[in-house]
Amino acid sequence: MDKRILLAISFLSAPLPCAAADLSGTWVVSGMGTPTCTFTQSGDFFRGPCEGPAAKGEGFGETDGKTVNWTYLWAAKDDGHAGAFVFSGQVGPDGSMSGPVLNSNGTSGLFIAKRK
Repeated sequence: MDKRILLAISFLSAPLPCAAADLSGTWVVSGMGTPTCTFTQSGDFFRGPCEGPAAKGEGFGETDGKTVNWTYLWAAKDDGHAGAFVFSGQVGPDGSMSGPVLNSNGTSGLFIAKRK
């Protein structure tokens, strides 16, 4: 078989990369930590302000296809106590994000984030 044909077949059968999910917009997070975050995305990276009933701070992370990893660095509104939530999960077919979350104090749980 001609080498050009083999090259074309191998190129066409290679898996195509999955486009990064678009996470721009306002998200309401439930589970451990309940912030509302407004993200702006550039390429695979996103960031934006987050605020919950007792704390506020900055969220930032990245997406690779449907996989999402992000961190919410927060400070309590009343006493300045600070910490972080580290989220990792997937973007589902309905556009929501979900998966495990780890608190900087070592506790863990699950989260779901939906667009507002």
